Parts: sequence; structure tokens; C-alpha cells
Amino acid sequence: MKKSVKNRFVEPDKFQRQTKKSKTTLFGLNLSFLVVLCIFLSIIAYFSTHLQIFSLLFLALIAAYFYYDLYPSMFEKESLIPLLKEATLALFFAFLIWSSLQFLLNTSSPINVVTSCSMQPYLNRGDLIIVSGSKLTVPQYYFNGTLNDLQKEISIQKSACTITTGQTIQYSYCTSGIYFNGQSIPAITNNSVVVYNSNLAGIGLIVHRVVVEFSNGTNSFYYTKGDNNPILDQESFVGPISSNSIDGKVIAVIPYVGYLKLLLFLDLSNPVGCGTTVNQLPTGIQIQ
Repeated sequence: MKKSVKNRFVEPDKFQRQTKKSKTTLFGLNLSFLVVLCIFLSIIAYFSTHLQIFSLLFLALIAAYFYYDLYPSMFEKESLIPLLKEATLALFFAFLIWSSLQFLLNTSSPINVVTSCSMQPYLNRGDLIIVSGSKLTVPQYYFNGTLNDLQKEISIQKSACTITTGQTIQYSYCTSGIYFNGQSIPAITNNSVVVYNSNLAGIGLIVHRVVVEFSNGTNSFYYTKGDNNPILDQESFVGPISSNSIDGKVIAVIPYVGYLKLLLFLDLSNPVGCGTTVNQLPTGIQIQ
């Protein structure tokens, strides 16, 4: 009786494609291994620096990997050197464009993506934002002494608000402003929205609106709040933001484009706060 060898048969084209892939090397290492290694390195670099150029590099490497899988003949030794030259040239122009945007917009991070819902309705999760290091629109107040002296002079103002999650409406008191040196500073929505580094592990860059700037003539500190948050950032997890922690202000918004980055990094689940809406009630209303 003859044994079936059907499962051992490999189509000639497919066998040839697999053989070419396995023989393609660079610096003595398998090319597909190098591409996968670079993909992991770009992910590590992005989460370490939060620079968008590494997310773009990740996208380019993913595309290169699938292209290599489909067209291995393009990566033979005879074709590899011209291909590497073209790839190097493309990376050079990508770096040049990125550097030009940094110079023109005066910021280290000219492009970013909104990952939370804390700035709704002005910004939504998945929006691509353009950031500029130009002057902020924010009320400025002067103080004497150190940051500790400033914090002793500040008190938080609260007013009635609603926090809606689905069909559930909760009445509460939300932060409506700051009281400083006999003056009330409201948390209004026509101040600049900034991108700043929280300097906290696992959080990275935050996109929130500035409420006020305090300056002692030497240093400036900012208080910030998400439009859809019930409290200031400084009431929860971060202290006053120093000027050198601010990357810049949002000058343009492109809806939905940022979802590409969220998909690439498998950031698919909505963070805490999405699906919740905070609305400030008119001044003077008391909750029974």
C-alpha cells in the first residue's frame, strides 16, 4: 500500500519563497529577526520617551515586515543594498520633516494623540493634535517666595455640578476655580490647552487646559484641569506644573486619525472616565 505524501508537498513557488526568506541575512543575522528586533526596540523607545517619531518608526517597520513576507525576492542580496539605500533615504526625510516641525513649532513634540476622554467635548479620544511652543493664553498672577509659599496661599473653589454615567446622574461639587490673594480665578474654557509631562511613571504626557499661571519672576507654575474632570490635576496626582515640563499648546485638531496609533499599540480599551460627562451647574445652586 502506498503511503500518502500529500501533506509533505510544498508548492514550488511557496518553497522558493520560504528558502529565499531563510537565506536573506544582514551582518550575519536573519533579516526577519532583525526587523522584529527593531519593532520591539521602537516600542521600548516610544514608551521610554513618548516621542511620536518612534510610533511612526514602529508603523514603518510593521509595513516592512509584511512586505518582506509577501515579496522576499525584493530582499535578496542583489536587491537588498539598493533597498536599504532607499529605506535610509526615507528615514532621513522623515527625520528631516520631524526636525523641521520641531523647529517651526518650537516644541520637542509637535504631533501627539489624545488617549483619554478627560478633555471632552473639545478633544476626543483618538484625535491627532498639532502642538506649538508659542505663548499661552492664560491669566497670570505674581507671588513672592517659593512654591511652598504659593501653595499655602491658594484655596480651591467648588460649585454644584452633575456627573453623568450612562443613565445615572450624580449631583456633586466640582472644582470651579482657585482663590488666591483675595481674587477668584475661574476655571474657564477659553484658556490654552497644553501638553505637559507629568514626570510620573506610567502616565507620561497629559493634554489638559491651563487654569492659571503663577510666577515669582524667576519660575512659573501652572495649575491645570481636564474640561471633563471634576477636579484640578493638582488635587489628585500631580503638583503645580513647571514651565519646562510643558511641551506646548494645542493649535490644531484632526479627529480620529490618532486611532491608528491606538490600534498599533493595542490600546483598545477605554480608560477610566470615558462614558462619563461632567457639567458645572450655574453659580449659586445648592445641592440638597
